Amino acid sequence: MAFKNGSGWIIPSKPKQSCAKRVILWFRKDLRLNDNILLSNKHVHNCENLTPIYIFDPREFGDSKWMPGFQKQSNRRVKFLLESVQCLKNNLRARNSDLLLFHGNPEEIIPSLCASEPSIVITGSEVAHYERETERMLKKALPKIGSELVTAWGRTLLHPDDIRLQTLRLSGFTAFRKVVEKEWHIRALHRAPASLPKPAALEHEALLSNVPELKDFGLERPIDDDRSDLNWVGGENEALNRLEKFVKSGLATYKTTRNELAGADYSSKLSAWLALGCISPKQIYWRINQYEKQNGETVHTYWISFELLWRDYFHFLCLQHGAKFFYEYGPKNDRKMKWSNDREKFKKWRDGQTGVPLIDACMRQLKLTGYMSNRGRQNVASYLVLDLQLDWRLGASYFEENLLDHDVAVNCGNWIAAANLLGGRVNKFNPVKQGKDYDCEGNFVKLFCPELNDVPSNFIHTPGTMNRGAQRKANCILGRDYPNAMTKTGWVQKRKHTTRANRKNKWKRARPHQGRSQIFTTA
Repeated sequence: MAFKNGSGWIIPSKPKQSCAKRVILWFRKDLRLNDNILLSNKHVHNCENLTPIYIFDPREFGDSKWMPGFQKQSNRRVKFLLESVQCLKNNLRARNSDLLLFHGNPEEIIPSLCASEPSIVITGSEVAHYERETERMLKKALPKIGSELVTAWGRTLLHPDDIRLQTLRLSGFTAFRKVVEKEWHIRALHRAPASLPKPAALEHEALLSNVPELKDFGLERPIDDDRSDLNWVGGENEALNRLEKFVKSGLATYKTTRNELAGADYSSKLSAWLALGCISPKQIYWRINQYEKQNGETVHTYWISFELLWRDYFHFLCLQHGAKFFYEYGPKNDRKMKWSNDREKFKKWRDGQTGVPLIDACMRQLKLTGYMSNRGRQNVASYLVLDLQLDWRLGASYFEENLLDHDVAVNCGNWIAAANLLGGRVNKFNPVKQGKDYDCEGNFVKLFCPELNDVPSNFIHTPGTMNRGAQRKANCILGRDYPNAMTKTGWVQKRKHTTRANRKNKWKRARPHQGRSQIFTTA
């Protein structure tokens, strides 16, 4: 039993009886102690033999099986993960416990641990098909050896039971938001325990003595780039520090600044820590709630909840569609577009060599820092699938490899939305107009495309419209110093002489949609 103390926390009651079986806490995407449902489970409260574990699954590293030619995780992503695991291990040790580390397949390691001593294995529920398949295998195998797998939900802001997810037909985001906001309920937080039982010593061939190093995965340390928005360090401690920093320095203007392209505090930057569960969506929500009690509710504070709802929506959508979520033509098998797999075009997009300055700057930012703004992600995704007409899975795989904040449901959800595979209107972005709207002087473009430093602001987003003399003056010869544009999206072109009415209708039909109905959730 537990009760709320009126401040957003749940205080666990004292245990009434001890648990005879060992309890194994299997951490996955919940690398924190605060607000962790695993630690608030009744089995944990009553047990005397508690063994926290983390398993480095080799299938999560190295070559991608989904889209050949990609790595599952870059060295930046792995570094952030290792830091997060080390932080959890340190925090558990500070509470008299520890985190036992293994390398191998969970569906093999966990039954082998339980074979020597029957156990209750507790882990956080996941939404993606692969992780849920692992859960199904363990739920089938463990009872045969006197053990069981218990899953607990803690990945989203809203709990599925509170919104009757099983009966909620997910269509568009707006319909989802209107339904859940009518009966808004965010569950209370779970306190981190002051102390935990010390895990018993065990021996296992897959047991690691320490947190691995990058070289153990065949990776080199990433090169730091001073253009990075943050000095990214993984772990719960850094996540909580970042939340406080954003509340003090960025929250008051968030709705206004969230579409900026570079800088530390224009957005929360909490998505990287959210992806590994170093912080929970509820922790962010209740901290914003505390801010509102002191400063009042504003459009800026509301918009954080709005962005977290987008994240929930994609998690629930992934859960609902299962393996179909990752199909080439999306969960609805919508084949109205035919994708190209032209790897030469993809390489130019990947390397920031499209000749479209906003696209190139964003892609170089991702490659050099492991991060890209929400506005940037929308533009580069639209360009890949709607202008270059390349398979959306190429972009999703590259994002998976490189984004520090990669979350499988959010990443694929946003890409299938960008590819218009969820229905609704086509959300095509004009990168020239977007550049002029959000980087009118070209400061961001010049930060990552220094070859354009001398290009005047009136040409910075359309360097291809400069004549030869202007190119020489700007020290930027197209095709030599900077690539010719792969497409002419957004360039002003001469119109044929037509009647006034026909001209108006023609350009109305041709104008790309500039709306924001689908967004990359980077909060």
